[in-house]
Amino acid sequence: MTTTRETLAAAGMRPLRDLPDFEVAEGDPDIRGWTVVDAAGQPIGRVRELYVAPQSMDVRFIEVDVGGTAEQLLLPVERTSVDAARQLLVAPEVNSQPVAPAQGATIATSATAAPAPVAPVAAAASTPVTVPAPASAPAPITSAADTTRVTRSEEELAVGTRTVNGEVGIHKTVDTEHVAQPVTTTRETVSVERQAPSESAVAGGPVQVGEGEIRIPVVEERIVVEKRPVVVEEIVVRTHQVTEEQIVEADLKKERVEVERTDVPPGRS
Repeated sequence: MTTTRETLAAAGMRPLRDLPDFEVAEGDPDIRGWTVVDAAGQPIGRVRELYVAPQSMDVRFIEVDVGGTAEQLLLPVERTSVDAARQLLVAPEVNSQPVAPAQGATIATSATAAPAPVAPVAAAASTPVTVPAPASAPAPITSAADTTRVTRSEEELAVGTRTVNGEVGIHKTVDTEHVAQPVTTTRETVSVERQAPSESAVAGGPVQVGEGEIRIPVVEERIVVEKRPVVVEEIVVRTHQVTEEQIVEADLKKERVEVERTDVPPGRS
């Protein structure tokens, strides 16, 4: 039983080059272009492409250009291992002999190993944890044969304060106010009283008839108004630190994990 690109596509797997929102995770090697060797170290070809299950976001198959031919192999990742120091992909179950042509790319077989089914295919010995990437960056995917990892990101709100310099201006203005204040004054008045002459006035001697004038001074108090400035108030200006709590609101983006396993439908090879 062979596996072709068509059966991989039917199982929901796509080449990494067709997924612009995905990329190899940071810290993991991108094995595309690496030399593929068999268990004896003999070259088989070069890694052409990685086939990814978009729902679970892990690498399932590796497409290899067979050296000296126009054929490609599709290797399940659990049947390969990575030699990062020499940038080699080791496929111990595949020999370096030419592979017979088949419809599309065929899965590698060896003289002792049976062909591997398309699905379900375990991407690693341990269960990989995969999550979608943030909208602002492509989703990272590992291409290592033994482990698949994808990072998950979310936005967090970082709230801080900064000091802003300001100043307070103090100005004095002059207002005119009409004031009415009562004042008590004293003045002298003259009254004329007519009465019979006293005995002393009659015994004073002969009386002459003639004209005469008598002047009596009259005194009164007059209001004197004087305006003078006086200090009535002192204004002291101080600064105080006041702490208050404010609510900051923002919309944050958070990735949601959705893992879905896609198996090859029954009856498909």
